[in-house]
Formats: sequence, structure tokens, C-alpha cells
Amino acid sequence: MAEPLLREVHGLLLRRARLRQGRKLEEVAAAAGISMQYLSEIERGRKEPSSEVLAAVCGGLGTTVAMLTRATHRQYLELRIVPEQDFSTAPGLSAPGLSTPDLAVQNYRGGTAVELLAA
Repeated sequence: MAEPLLREVHGLLLRRARLRQGRKLEEVAAAAGISMQYLSEIERGRKEPSSEVLAAVCGGLGTTVAMLTRATHRQYLELRIVPEQDFSTAPGLSAPGLSTPDLAVQNYRGGTAVELLAA
């Protein structure tokens, strides 16, 4: 199985979050300040949004880019594309204080984003 593109996984997760909330495309697009067509292309994995647009869409869904990143990692694990590992052992990805993929988002657990993007 070929590894899906990051934009495809992001789109899948964003669409899943929107549908779980029972929200329409135009509502989330308006909240994010982008066109409905652009959000549709993002959700279908056809466009790769800038980090600013990604943050706006996540914000429109009541979540964060950090939560989306965490959910993306989970999705890749479910597809068995990447082995489950401690980031501190990944070449070039080690950083002080980031020993697990969950550490960067632990401070946000007061919100509902974990449930929104959980696979």
C-alpha cells in the first residue's frame, strides 16, 4: 500500500470532524474565512492548505493543528504505514521535551478536540 499524501489524510480527518459535528461545508468555511469550494478541495485531499489556512479550518471546527497532527499520526498507525515509536528516537525529530507524540498536546486536553478528531 502506498503511503497516502499528508493532504489526503488531513482532508479525511477534517471532513470526519465536520460530519461528526453535523455541520455543513458552508458553515465551517465561513467560520474559517475561506470559500466553500476551497474547503471542499481540502477535504478531498486535492489542495494542500498553508499552515494559516489549516489553523483557520481547525479553529472553525473547534480544534487545533496540534490535535489534527496527533490524529494524522494515529491514522498512519492504523494504516500500518509507520511503526509506533517514540519520537525521541526518530532521526532528526528529537527535541528536548518531546519524547512522545502526545506530549505536545497534553495542555489542550481541557477542550473537546480529542473527541472531534479521534479515529
